[in-house]
Amino acid sequence: MSDKKAKKRAELAVAAEQIAAERQVEDALKAIALRRTGHPWGQIARTLGRSQVEVEELAKIGYEHLLGMQDPDVLRAEVEDRLDAIIRAANVELATVETFAERNAAMRTIMTAERDRVRLLGLALKPEKEGDDDA
Repeated sequence: MSDKKAKKRAELAVAAEQIAAERQVEDALKAIALRRTGHPWGQIARTLGRSQVEVEELAKIGYEHLLGMQDPDVLRAEVEDRLDAIIRAANVELATVETFAERNAAMRTIMTAERDRVRLLGLALKPEKEGDDDA
């Protein structure tokens, strides 16, 4: 009978390890999804019932795994979508600002996101050097 109990305990231990590993993967994906939508690490940690350090590590591992699996064009499109969302939100905010400081902050956000989009898409042009005239 002790062999059956030992075998059963071993099977339960393996099952527990698999469940823990699956939870790690699920939490990593949730952390990445929440982070991509702008949630701070502390809030993500509270949502997942983990420490902030655990959540940051899970997301780091998850990002490395996703980056290794995803096509660069897919990643580029995802980043461009997020930049578009930032630009849209900043333009909405710009339309309702009441102070110069708020206007300047919204304009800075828009310009930063546009600069990042140009870099992402490889559209940045090198400035011409003075004295490079063909004349």
